[in-house]
Amino acid sequence: MKKCCMFVLAMVMTLSLCLSGAYAAQKIPATSGSCGETSQWRVDSETKTLYISGTGSATIPSATSIIGSSSSGNNFVQASYINSLFTSDNWYYNNIKKVVVEEGITEIGYGSFYGCSFIEEIQLPSTLRTIQTYAFCGLTALEELTVPEDVEFLSARAFEYCYHLKKVSLPSTLESMSLAFHLCSGLQVVRYAGTRASWEAKHLDYGFDKDEVFTLVCQGEPIPVGDFADVRESDYFAAPVLWAVENDITTGTSKLTFSPDVTCTRAQILTFLWRSVDSPWSFRDINPFTDVDKDDYYRNAAIWAYKQGLVTGSILDGDRPGTRAEVVSYLWKLAGAPETQLYSFSDVPADADCAQAVAWAVQEGITSGTGEGKFSPDATCTRAQIVTFLYRAFGA
Repeated sequence: MKKCCMFVLAMVMTLSLCLSGAYAAQKIPATSGSCGETSQWRVDSETKTLYISGTGSATIPSATSIIGSSSSGNNFVQASYINSLFTSDNWYYNNIKKVVVEEGITEIGYGSFYGCSFIEEIQLPSTLRTIQTYAFCGLTALEELTVPEDVEFLSARAFEYCYHLKKVSLPSTLESMSLAFHLCSGLQVVRYAGTRASWEAKHLDYGFDKDEVFTLVCQGEPIPVGDFADVRESDYFAAPVLWAVENDITTGTSKLTFSPDVTCTRAQILTFLWRSVDSPWSFRDINPFTDVDKDDYYRNAAIWAYKQGLVTGSILDGDRPGTRAEVVSYLWKLAGAPETQLYSFSDVPADADCAQAVAWAVQEGITSGTGEGKFSPDATCTRAQIVTFLYRAFGA
């Protein structure tokens, strides 16, 4: 027993020494230094921000070495493991989240932040003119980037392997960026401050892989909403689409499209509505529908809708397009089917099943008529219309 206790104690002491050694290796080193002939760096450990100041070119670290070759046989540069600021075994590499390059710096040097995968934000100065090869290669936590006006050159592979990068803003002054964004597969929107004619004349598309799919927005062109090329800020459904996506009510039909004009089925409408009220469900619920399979994505939404009295019968007919009358009826019933003074539409008789629901929806500002005194109860609804109805009912 005594030997066992001594063994356990020894193991605890050994583990403590290992942990303290690891902690020591991660201790915060110097908080400032030189990164060029006329440039300096300093670190704010509390905000985990690296500041670079001075004039001219800056390279972090100042000492670099060629350590290998790429598949094409070209040498590549990474931080030296001797006297470098960013190596995988020190505090900076794992903890710096933001880089602020201050006014006066004109160039970010070759391989400066190569492989610094923890950096989430980069702030660049208006004095910057050039970003050298591999300068920000492998910043996999970076999601947005703004390259300031007056930058002229993004060298090859400057932002290579930044595969979580989604939004990039580029200046009109840009002259060249050959494969600067190579292997940035997450790109969604690229905004260019120049004209589309200028973009094409300068062949700036060479800055990206041919198979990288993103929305290009040039000067004077409408800005997309929520990264969707088919949703613009001026569209009546712009805010509803953002709300629906942010609240997990629906997603796009692809990486860059929402498909606002695509017709919604009953199954889709009930699913969107179910998600709008936080997707209530119980595993004890029994499926009353003969045409709803256990693996259908809308199964739980359909059962919930049945329990709420939104739909009846044993046939859901989920693939059938939903109508305006059906949608306002769902919402009206979910609100408790309040009695409302009827609204006069020539195509909605007072004794129509949807008359109260239509009047309530108009009164609540969820929808209005379609013109010429009509409501068009049998008209089918698009994705844009459905998320707009739901946004006005639950989100606005």
